[in-house]
Amino acid sequence: MLQAEENRWLKNLSNRLGASELSRMYIEISRIGKAAQIAAYLDVIMRANAGTLKEVIKMSDASITLEQVFEEVGWIAKWEARGKELEALKIAKNMINQGLPFETVVSLTQLDPEKVKTLYQ
Repeated sequence: MLQAEENRWLKNLSNRLGASELSRMYIEISRIGKAAQIAAYLDVIMRANAGTLKEVIKMSDASITLEQVFEEVGWIAKWEARGKELEALKIAKNMINQGLPFETVVSLTQLDPEKVKTLYQ
């Protein structure tokens, strides 16, 4: 049987983390400097414990914001990329409505050809 300390990473994969557990986990991740390598792990935990995350930030003496946490775990980049893709899809749709060929739409929007194909249907 794993000791509590050895089992902490598995134990924290829960949607019932308390503020102290979430805060301790975040501090440990920052301390070992591997936040980028375990972004997927953080993503799951943060999504499952969004309310607790807000509570931790409110209780924290550190001046960290939700935006800083989201930036650190890569969510802001994902949202920005998704927004750019939605804009490119809108432009692609307009280009298709203007009668431009598939290759031109893909080339100018730099969208995945499979996504552009779905717009032609």
